[in-house]
Amino acid sequence: MGAIIGLLALLGVDCHAQQWELTDSLDIGRHHFGACDVGNGQILVFGGYTRGDRILGGIPTSRCEIIDAVTGKVRRTGSMYEPRAVMGVLQDDRKNVYAIGGMGPDSASSIVERFNAVTQRWEYLGNLRKPRWQHAVAWLDSRRILVVGGWLERSAEIFHLETGESEFVADFVAPANSMRGISRRSGAPVFFGYRTSGGSSGSGDRSEAAYVYDEANGTWQSTIQFPNAPVSPEVLLSRTGYSVVIGGAVKEEPFVAARGVSVLTDNTAGFVREIAQLLEGRQHHGVAEYVPGSIVIAGGITDDTRPLSSTEWFDIEQRLVRPGMPMHFPRCFFRVVAVAVQNETYVFAISGLTSSFRTTASVERIATCRSIDILRGSGGQVQMTGLARWSGDAVRLCDAEPMGAGAMWLEKRGFLGNAFSHEIIARYSNGNDFDEPDGSTPGADGLCFVIQTQGGDALGVPGRGIGYWGIQDAIAIEHDIYMNPASNDPNGNHLGLQIGETGKPVESTHELDKPNRISFNIPTVKADGSPFAVRYELRDRRLRVWMTQQGPLGEPSLDVADVSVDSILNLSEQSRYWVGFTAATGKSVSSTDILRWTENPCVDPQDLPVSVIHNEGPGKERMLVRRKERDSWTIEVQPLTFDRSILVYDIRGASTAEITVAAGVDTVIWSSDLLQAGSYVVHDVALGHSALIGVLR
Repeated sequence: MGAIIGLLALLGVDCHAQQWELTDSLDIGRHHFGACDVGNGQILVFGGYTRGDRILGGIPTSRCEIIDAVTGKVRRTGSMYEPRAVMGVLQDDRKNVYAIGGMGPDSASSIVERFNAVTQRWEYLGNLRKPRWQHAVAWLDSRRILVVGGWLERSAEIFHLETGESEFVADFVAPANSMRGISRRSGAPVFFGYRTSGGSSGSGDRSEAAYVYDEANGTWQSTIQFPNAPVSPEVLLSRTGYSVVIGGAVKEEPFVAARGVSVLTDNTAGFVREIAQLLEGRQHHGVAEYVPGSIVIAGGITDDTRPLSSTEWFDIEQRLVRPGMPMHFPRCFFRVVAVAVQNETYVFAISGLTSSFRTTASVERIATCRSIDILRGSGGQVQMTGLARWSGDAVRLCDAEPMGAGAMWLEKRGFLGNAFSHEIIARYSNGNDFDEPDGSTPGADGLCFVIQTQGGDALGVPGRGIGYWGIQDAIAIEHDIYMNPASNDPNGNHLGLQIGETGKPVESTHELDKPNRISFNIPTVKADGSPFAVRYELRDRRLRVWMTQQGPLGEPSLDVADVSVDSILNLSEQSRYWVGFTAATGKSVSSTDILRWTENPCVDPQDLPVSVIHNEGPGKERMLVRRKERDSWTIEVQPLTFDRSILVYDIRGASTAEITVAAGVDTVIWSSDLLQAGSYVVHDVALGHSALIGVLR
C-alpha cells in the first residue's frame, strides 16, 4: 500500500482548477431561444429555431428541456403551446417564465404563456392585440407587461396578467425591431437600442435616444441618450442595483460590433457614458452575473459577423474588463445562465449557432474541475468485456493463463478536443514465460490504453495483439512486455503508438519508417506484483506518455507530435467513442490489474501553440507565449519606451500573477510554478494583447 500512495503523490492527481467543461447536449440544437433559472438548480430551455444554418432561419420549436446545474445533464419537459422563436421573455420574482409573441411556423405569434416554476407546466394566459416578433418587453408593474415594436412595427400595448387581455397604447416614436427594454426597480421601463428597418439599415435608421412611456399623459418621452446608438446590446440587471448595457452593433454592411459597457442607475438622465471597453466588440453574445458585481461576457459575433468563443469578465465596482477562458465552441444567438446551488455558482453556455452559423446542441459550463476517479464511481460506469472483472479493489483485465484477453471501456460523447489526460496505477503479477523466453523479465503480453469508436464490447486478439489488434477505428498506446520479432518489437519492455486507418482495424506491428512512435526509454517493469504509474496526455495534438515506479515522472518516455485524434477517429459533436484499457497473454503469461484510473479534465485543448485572443489595431505585433520548460515560459512582446505590467488571470478574471516588463525589453522568461494546474490568460495591459496558456502539474 505504501508504494501505491507514493505513486499517487508522484502523479499529482488532486488537480483543482477552473475552466469551461462540456457537460451534455440538448436533444436538438437551437438558436434565438429562451433559457432561465427556474429554481432548484434547474435551467429551463424553451423554443427557438432548430435546424438553422443562418442568423435568422430554421424551424421554430415548442420543445422544452431542463438542465440540472449540478450534474449538467439534460432532460425533456413539457412543451409550449406553440412553436416559437425570437420571443419576448420575462421572469417574475417567483421564477415563473413568460413567453410573449415571437415567430411561429408560418407567421408572427400573439400568444402569451407562462411556465409555472412550481408545477413545471406551461399555462396559456392570453393573446396580444397584434402578433409580433423582434419586439421588446418589460414589466410596467408586477401585474402588467409593456410590449413595444417588432419587425417594422411601431405599435405598443399593455398585457394584463390578471385578465389575459391586452390594450393598445400610444405608438412608439418609430418602427423598432431588435429593441431592448429595461425593467427598472423604480419608475417606468426604458426602451432603446433599436433600428427602424432591416439588417442593411444605416446610421439614420437607428436612434441614440432611449424612451419611457408616460402613462399619465399617454405619450413617449425621450430620456437618456446613447451616443453610439448600439443596436440590440445585452442588458443585465445586477444584484448590485445597476443596469449594465454591454456591446451591440454600431454598423452593418460591413458589420461592426460595439465594445462599450455602460452602467445605469434608476435615476440616470442625460447622456450615457461608457465606463469600460470590451476587448472585442460583440453582439448577440451572452452575459450572466457570477457573483454580485462580477459579470461574465461570452461569445457573440464580432466584426465581419465572425462568431466568437472568447470570454471576458467585467467588474462593476472597479469598472474593469479582464480576459477570460475561451469556450469549447464559438457561439452566437445562444444563452448564458448563472445558477447558484448552495455555495457553488455554475455558469452555463447553451446551444446557439457556432462556426459557419451551424446549430450546436452542446452545453458547457464554468465549474470546479477536479481529477475524476473512474473506477470508484465518480467518472461513470465502466463496461468490461472478455476476461475483465473486479478482483478485490482492482480491475483484473486478464489472468496468468495462456491466450487470454480482456478490456474495460468508458463511453464518451462529442469531440475529444485533441486533449486528454489519463493516469493509472497498474501491476503485473505471476509472470511466467514457460518455454518461450524473450530475453526480458518473465511475463506477457502487456497493457494498452485505447481510444476507439467500435463500441463498449470491443476486444482484439490475444498474444502479440495485446487485446487491441483488430479493433476498428482506434488508436492504441501499448506497454508491450514481450518481444515479438514479427511485430518489429525493439525489445521486451517498450511503449508504442499504433494508429489504425479509417475503417480498418488497428494492428500491433510497428512501422519501421515511424521510429518516433516507439520508445524503450522506460523503467524495467517486472511481473512480480510491484505497482507502476503511467500518465497518458494529449495537448494540442502532442501526445506524451510518462512511466515511473519510483521517483518523479521526469521527462516523457514517449513524445509524438501532430496526433489529431479527432481527425483520426472522425469525431463530431454527435460522436460516441470509448476510452479504456486492454491486456492479453500469449504462450507466456502474467496477470494484469488496474488499481487506480483517474481522468484529469483540467487539460486545455489549446495549450500549444498559444492562441491570441485579442490583437488591437493595425500593424501591431502580437504577444507570443511559448513553453520553455514544464513551468517556464518565454513571453515575446512589442517593446515600449516605458515600463509596463503583464497580468495573468484565471478563468474567472481574477489576477493571479504580475510580470514587469522593463522599457525596451522584448522578451521575458517567466515561471508559473506558483500557479495551480489549469488554464490562464496572459494579458499585456498596455497594448491589450492576450494569449492563452495551460499550466501543468
